[in-house]
Amino acid sequence: MADWSAFPGLLDRALAVQQPQVDLTLRLARARSDRTPAQVVTVLERTYLTTVTAAGASVGASAAAPVVGTGLAVALGGGELAFSLNAAVLHALAVAAVHGVRPDEVDRRRLLVLAVLGGARGTAIVEEAAGVVGGTWGAAAVRRIPAGQLLKVQRVLTQNAVTTFGAAQGRALWGKVLPFGFGAVLGGVGNALVARSVIANVREALGDPPETWPAPPVPPREV
Repeated sequence: MADWSAFPGLLDRALAVQQPQVDLTLRLARARSDRTPAQVVTVLERTYLTTVTAAGASVGASAAAPVVGTGLAVALGGGELAFSLNAAVLHALAVAAVHGVRPDEVDRRRLLVLAVLGGARGTAIVEEAAGVVGGTWGAAAVRRIPAGQLLKVQRVLTQNAVTTFGAAQGRALWGKVLPFGFGAVLGGVGNALVARSVIANVREALGDPPETWPAPPVPPREV
């Protein structure tokens, strides 16, 4: 099993590793002039769902192999939890970038991801902190919450994300270790359920994709 007391460190590493990939994904998407933002979001959702579902099924299948067994499958699942977290971070930040929400500060990127991972409770926390009433909250959450409140809000969001996202991943992991091929089926299904929840939370946070591409950020001028 993964050590969820290490969740903050795992998340920070995921944010650092995935941000360059987010930038690359957005550049490639914008280079395809025939794709609208909505079409790109659809591709991102499909890719995320397919990737984590396949990963869950492969770990589950390992439990049925005599040379692997349930014990090693649990260890493999622990590593897969970090993989799932990285995939969720990449998806949330990539879709946000398509919407034109690209927070430069790592604290605000972390805030957005934690809220998405935390489900309904995460949404309620950021809405209250940002003063958002109804509608989408993603852009407002990363822009309106004062810098002095960020750490406090993040602490609450972290505890909530561990409870929500961590518990869901834990349930998916125990399904993976079932023998006789059941782990492969339940591993894929469990990961798909978690991914669909993340996808739904991202949609709620950001709303419908824009009809046209937002203006790209202006690079700072050299002095």
